Amino acid sequence: MKKTKKKFLEELKANPKAIAFLSPYEEGSAERFLESFAGTKEMLLKHGEFWREHQHKDVYRDRAEDLYWIIAQKKLFNLQCQWRAGKIELPVINSWEFLYWEQNINSCPYIEDATLQEIEVLIQYLESAPYYEIDNLPDEWQHYDEFKDEETGIGAGDYYPDWYHFYDNHFGTQNLILLPDIKGEEEDKYRAIWRKRNGYDRGIPEPRKPLIEYGPEFTEKFIREVEDYQLLDYYRIYNARNENDYEIEQLEEIIERFFKEPETVPIPAGSFPDAIFQADHLLTVKYVKVLLPDIHQNHLDRKAMGISYERRSFEDDLTHFVQSQIDFGKEQLGEK
Repeated sequence: MKKTKKKFLEELKANPKAIAFLSPYEEGSAERFLESFAGTKEMLLKHGEFWREHQHKDVYRDRAEDLYWIIAQKKLFNLQCQWRAGKIELPVINSWEFLYWEQNINSCPYIEDATLQEIEVLIQYLESAPYYEIDNLPDEWQHYDEFKDEETGIGAGDYYPDWYHFYDNHFGTQNLILLPDIKGEEEDKYRAIWRKRNGYDRGIPEPRKPLIEYGPEFTEKFIREVEDYQLLDYYRIYNARNENDYEIEQLEEIIERFFKEPETVPIPAGSFPDAIFQADHLLTVKYVKVLLPDIHQNHLDRKAMGISYERRSFEDDLTHFVQSQIDFGKEQLGEK
């Protein structure tokens, strides 16, 4: 028979160690603490073992949920490309609204739910990609201008996400990034009028001195030019220690997770520590592969029951400010 909070409280009040520990404290305060702790003890003994066994798996579920939504990001980006080209109509205010839905992708009303085929393609991508590619997935998924070719403005550039390339190759959507940006060019035309009226375009400005890009490379260059070799040596040691400390912390966390695994974790061939990081990535993918269908079903269930996700206010978004600039430009041209 499991003990209740009341029983734990009785035991604590009769425990000599508890009495001695609380003796320096005010009696009423000690009483309230014991009552609170009795409830805590009941909870810990009820759920503690489950938490201990599943604690590290929460990390994998959080990661799986993050990865699940990059399918939706790609689907939204595909719509953005078509909308900008005038191929489809969407009830968006302007192109900046896509940045809002990027931050609230689980609530975006314009995209269809992920398909099982898309989930399978995501798994293939995760299994084929090296750990450092997945560890460095972009935070920004709808920044259209940044994804275009920097020189020509046509097609995908260097910053086009690898996941988008992988998706395009499987679903034949690689031509969407080649579509013209008709809507974006129109917005730029109207906004340029607003900028000029408000003093943001004043002709060719005087050339300015560049800002310092702070970082190890610049600092090392400065030391080489200004200080003696000993200081440079110290600085390099300092940087190496910082990098090593961070890497050691990562490795310690990974090894701890490995020890909690019920089965031996295979380590792929390779040099240290890359082989350990890749092993951790493959272990994560193993769990993500199992969790993705459940996460997908949970999303569908929430949607069917009308349970919404928390999201930040649309009124705080830049979309409305940009629209005021566009409206001003239209008024000046007599188009509104």
